[in-house]
Amino acid sequence: MNNMREKAKAGRWLAPWLLAFGGPAFAADTSVYSIVDPTPDAALRSFSPDRPLNSLSPFTLDPGRIQVESDLANVLQSRDHGATTTTWQAADPEIRVGLTPSFEFDLFTAGVMADRTVADGTGHVQERDVGTGAVTLQGRYNLFGNDGGRAAFALAPFVALPSGDPHFGNQRVIGGVVAPFSLKLPNDFTLELQSQVQAMRAGTGPAFASVTNIVNLSHPVPGVDGLTASLEVTSVVNGDRKTPDTATIETAIAYLVTPDTQIDLGGFVGLNRAAPDLQVAAGVAHRF
Repeated sequence: MNNMREKAKAGRWLAPWLLAFGGPAFAADTSVYSIVDPTPDAALRSFSPDRPLNSLSPFTLDPGRIQVESDLANVLQSRDHGATTTTWQAADPEIRVGLTPSFEFDLFTAGVMADRTVADGTGHVQERDVGTGAVTLQGRYNLFGNDGGRAAFALAPFVALPSGDPHFGNQRVIGGVVAPFSLKLPNDFTLELQSQVQAMRAGTGPAFASVTNIVNLSHPVPGVDGLTASLEVTSVVNGDRKTPDTATIETAIAYLVTPDTQIDLGGFVGLNRAAPDLQVAAGVAHRF
């Protein structure tokens, strides 16, 4: 009898916390949908793309559904040692596949890339390259918040394969894990926090850890249904002395054309000398 009373007291104490931070993740999963029995339209969660900025969504895709997100155009510019490098990127889809109610598989492709380096003083083209970037595989597991609550959290281990050409791609395996967290704030604001740790190598040097932290704040644009604006700050701290740390600030708008389709426009500026100067990108995301 005393044990039953203690359990009841514990349940009353835990209940508000479970409700506040996505309690359904702590309950038994009653979903009947799977990769072979896709989730019907009427039972889909709200559309939650990774685009348009750097942070990942902690919400996983519904079982049996596929989502494709891609840049339509992406232009990045950086100045260094008296020269300006402009990089173009396109046809770089991220393909997300819902496998279970809490787990999805992601395939990232860097797509087709081209860059040109021009001397600032003379306008002389110093270098020009065209090629393909690396391929990254990722799993994403939602620990709580997929189906309710103010907060959501996921873990997403990834591995970047040796792929792409030598200029744009990876020549070695790079691995790590991403931890995205989302919290609904008062007045329709949403705060997203994300940390990423990865092991990498610069040139022929020893491997080192790189840590990326992201803070993102978003809010619907008043008077325009389906339009959301977001502001994000990203910092990258590298464990290698020869690889400089970078910091950028990003902003974007995203418009929900249909419940399954989003278009977006965004960009960033560098906050320190080591970061690229600016980037502008437009893209689309669609759930099938």
